[in-house]
Amino acid sequence: ELLRTAIRELAGSQAGGPPVPADQFGAVFLTGATGFVGRFVLSELLRRSDHMLVHCLVRAPDAKQALIRVRDALESAGLWEDFLADRIRAWPGDLRAPRFGLPELDFRRLCDQVDAVYHLGAEPGLLSPYAALREASTTGARTVLELALRRRAKHVVYASAMGVFPSYFCDFVGDFAGQVIGDSEQPDPDLMMSVF
Repeated sequence: ELLRTAIRELAGSQAGGPPVPADQFGAVFLTGATGFVGRFVLSELLRRSDHMLVHCLVRAPDAKQALIRVRDALESAGLWEDFLADRIRAWPGDLRAPRFGLPELDFRRLCDQVDAVYHLGAEPGLLSPYAALREASTTGARTVLELALRRRAKHVVYASAMGVFPSYFCDFVGDFAGQVIGDSEQPDPDLMMSVF
């Protein structure tokens, strides 16, 4: 219900106009650029167009360290090329923070500049308590919607661990039917390994 309310509020504050067509994107915003899937999406976005600028949200203390993390992720996957650096803007931030922890002025500029939001980021510790996972997911999703709807409408591309590995999760869904996950629950690594 919180996300529906946020969508209604944000959609009412747009300047209007249709989203920019995908083949005309000039700049996009990407969460999860250093993750398993995100690094490949980042590489593909940069190679799709010679002029596209990709703004990446990265957990880091400053922009320099954020760019180093992005470069390291691309290098470890064999995807880094020096010419890509000019079209990557790394933003130090956090999915759990309002506006991703970015100053209001920077967030407003991103709202004006980007044509799409690729939301691939998630809480890094799948062994975290459910409350922490939920907080990162819901706060992050609300901020993605704010970025996508404030000022003008933008495309949103979303992927989750469930979407990336559906066959793995679907294989044992029935084993956990009827179980309830409380806020303080944490996954049991032994149980996870037994079904892996």
